[in-house]
Amino acid sequence: MIGKSHLETNEICQDYVMSAFDSDTCVIVLADGAGSATRSYIGAKTASSVCAKWLLNHFEEEYDSDFDAIKKHLKKRIDAALIRKAKLLKISKKELSSTLLFAAINNQRYIVGHIGDGVIGASMNGVEEVLSNPERGEFANNTFFTTSPDLLKHIRVQKGTVGDINSFFLMSDGSADCLFLPSESRFAPAVGKLSAALSADFSNNCEASNLMLKEVMEKHFRAHTSDDCSLIMVQWQ
Repeated sequence: MIGKSHLETNEICQDYVMSAFDSDTCVIVLADGAGSATRSYIGAKTASSVCAKWLLNHFEEEYDSDFDAIKKHLKKRIDAALIRKAKLLKISKKELSSTLLFAAINNQRYIVGHIGDGVIGASMNGVEEVLSNPERGEFANNTFFTTSPDLLKHIRVQKGTVGDINSFFLMSDGSADCLFLPSESRFAPAVGKLSAALSADFSNNCEASNLMLKEVMEKHFRAHTSDDCSLIMVQWQ
């Protein structure tokens, strides 16, 4: 959803979300383009696409790797994709800066990862838990991006078995302004209500779920933030 600040200046949304799946694996990805970067929306899409494709095709390899190896594999592919895109556009790679959040699920196993701000959560037996908090920089409103020179230090990865988890959700910092309580590192009660409503709708009609979510964001989120807002969730029974 385009934030009020970009609507007022007639700019496009700098957030990007996507999903990718086959018969065994599902990947959801969210990226929030840096406000200071001129083509960050392109960088957000580029980083999301390469991350989703890699995890979809190489989940087994990554799940069996240690955390340092996973981080190096992701950094290598993100760097290469952003460098290619920057050369094509004849701009600095820094102009493609974005955050990156992802969750990949395969046969009761998962890998989640996080660069920068935004929040990753999971629903466990009807309770929404924070899996990964925002990472802020030295100053207020600063964070880390896919183009950060010390990126390996700021890629956070978790993996495990699904167990009692029945959904993962990713949100940008704009959505987190509305749904996350940073001082307590927990989600607002609205997240549980939204998750339950989406789950009920999804069992009937996926398009209805997406429409309901869009209407909620446009009606309520813009009252709490001027930033672009994005939210993506994967659920299963």
